[in-house]
Amino acid sequence: MPLVTYDAYQAFMDANKFTDHEDRIGETKNAIRLLPQSHFHTLKALIEHLSRVSASSIQNQMTSDNLSIVFGPTIFRSPDMSPENMMSDLNKQKSSVKFMIDHCWRLLR
Repeated sequence: MPLVTYDAYQAFMDANKFTDHEDRIGETKNAIRLLPQSHFHTLKALIEHLSRVSASSIQNQMTSDNLSIVFGPTIFRSPDMSPENMMSDLNKQKSSVKFMIDHCWRLLR
């Protein structure tokens, strides 16, 4: 089972549609609340760690964008495993992870 459960997956993908920053914060928080407690705590620890890594991006070149490329497919797995859907969701997964890294202190507290 992926870290972001299939039940919560679509809520995370839908949160990407919001262009208003505060709306997206709220929708991403709603998606996070759908996770089982153990998944939430694991996601929280991972995203907080990635945020600390990206804070040192001048030294390590690991920006939140770079980290989201690497970790997006690991954190998210589409319930529809068709190649077309997996490819179309990659940018949404990356965007979700980058947003969580960049705003972890507001999203995961």
